[in-house]
Amino acid sequence: MARPVLDMLLQVAVVLSALLAAARAAFTPADNYLVLCGTAANATVDGRTFLGDASLPASVLSAPRGSEANASAMGSASSSDDPALYQYARVFAAPSSYTFAVKTPGRHFVRLHFFPFRYQSGDLAADARFSVSVQGLVIIDGYAPVNGTAVVREFSVNVAGGTLAIAFTPTPTGKVAFVNAIEVVSHPDNLFADTAQKVNPMGQYTGLSTQALETVHRVNMGSPKITPRNDTLGRTWLPDESFLVDSSVTVHRDVPPLTLRWTAGFATAETAPDMVYATATEINTTLMSASTISVQFNMTWKLQATPGSAYLLRLHFCDIVSKAANVLVFNVYVGGWAVLPDYEISRDTYGIQAVPLYKDFVLSAKDAKGNITVSIGTSTLGNADPDGVLNGLEIMRMIGSTGGGGAASSQSGSKKTTIAIVAGSAVAGATVMMAVALIVLTMVNLAEWATQRLKNGELDSIVDQRIAVSIRPESLKKFVDTAEKCLAEYGVERPAMGDVLWCLEFALQLQEASPDSSGTDSTQLVPRSASRFHRNQSTVSDGTEATVSANLGDLDGMSMTRVFSKMIKSEEAR
Repeated sequence: MARPVLDMLLQVAVVLSALLAAARAAFTPADNYLVLCGTAANATVDGRTFLGDASLPASVLSAPRGSEANASAMGSASSSDDPALYQYARVFAAPSSYTFAVKTPGRHFVRLHFFPFRYQSGDLAADARFSVSVQGLVIIDGYAPVNGTAVVREFSVNVAGGTLAIAFTPTPTGKVAFVNAIEVVSHPDNLFADTAQKVNPMGQYTGLSTQALETVHRVNMGSPKITPRNDTLGRTWLPDESFLVDSSVTVHRDVPPLTLRWTAGFATAETAPDMVYATATEINTTLMSASTISVQFNMTWKLQATPGSAYLLRLHFCDIVSKAANVLVFNVYVGGWAVLPDYEISRDTYGIQAVPLYKDFVLSAKDAKGNITVSIGTSTLGNADPDGVLNGLEIMRMIGSTGGGGAASSQSGSKKTTIAIVAGSAVAGATVMMAVALIVLTMVNLAEWATQRLKNGELDSIVDQRIAVSIRPESLKKFVDTAEKCLAEYGVERPAMGDVLWCLEFALQLQEASPDSSGTDSTQLVPRSASRFHRNQSTVSDGTEATVSANLGDLDGMSMTRVFSKMIKSEEAR
């Protein structure tokens, strides 16, 4: 009887965790245009449907509308992850533009898909050279596609008005412009703050909120590749192996995503998907243990970047490797400059492990000279373990302003722009927020309903009747107390997974503490019609809890491996 009860309790715990995760990941973009260019056909890619631009209203595509190109069988992008997006193209021999209505002003992703192919009357690899602008700001200048290569250029732009215009201009005369697919998708304004730390010299950079940014690299340390299907904002994250300078000094780590402790004020599911924070590349500490001399190890990533532009770097951190808080200390370098000397993640997270967070840095144009390096190195502090970790990395080219001032604007001007954007979003976004609330409301109300019943002493009203007549009240009380702690409003108040496992094992042993656990004794849960079970009522017989604690031992501070080992040995002994 006891083992089925524990299985059911574990299933409930998993469901509660899933509900919390679902409530957290409820972002829905107000604007979501997915366009397949040069055709009236539609295509579904990674669960998203792209509509052919020939079927869109005439107001979207300006005159001249250009011509439609269809790839030959030999010219299709069969090696691409999304070949359906590259079978067609809209080709422009003269300047033309797409104009999209914007429901909610603010930050938007603009993704442009390019694949040059041969078609009825030409060869895009040879014939195309062009520029692209958004809201009048040139984001791509003199683009010449590479034959046989599919490319996605992603930008985050700030839209202050009610429309977003993307213009294609062939240059020079006689060349053409083209595009295979377009995405215009709104994302949270707070995905990028207005300020960031400067790399050299040290200081604060102001004005990011109005900057147009181009994603140059988006990397998931520790693999795997993350596709738009697994990212709430439709982003792609590449594994880091190809960027590592020396992979022999590194090791990949991963934990179950449910291990993460999402905490208000730090990263969110929109900042990066859980698989970014649940995987990491760590310095190979085995090499240091084998070394007979004191050696400082660095792991370095080298990423190509076009000279002449400033770059925003976002480094993602989550301590999923330490056995305890306050022992992981390391140095962080960007381009050779120490940006986080003796950095201790747990100091930022108040001693809580596995909390996702990120750090933003701006590298000036004079310091970005073709390759950008990011390094994690061991600390020389005497009490620090020789270690270091990085979970994710984003590098974005800073282009200029598309909405009310640029990077050189005064701080007060930036604040005024931000306030205007927020005010506009608050009105137009109310309907969207209400829709999101309805999705989450049912799940949240379930937890609130159960919590209220517990406060009212009505535990019997929420217990599955299949176990109500057989579970011992003291075991049930321990499980309920654990579940209630897991539903705490703030992440820092919720127990760690090791604590949850300890409590569930404790609940099991309380269930098995009596020789007769068949449910026929007088300790069974009394049906609601007879009386109510009150949480403050002590139902544990003398010595039972003390005996169980003695049998289970002190698991406080144990690693997860040792906890499982002790549970298995305890089960084998029975």
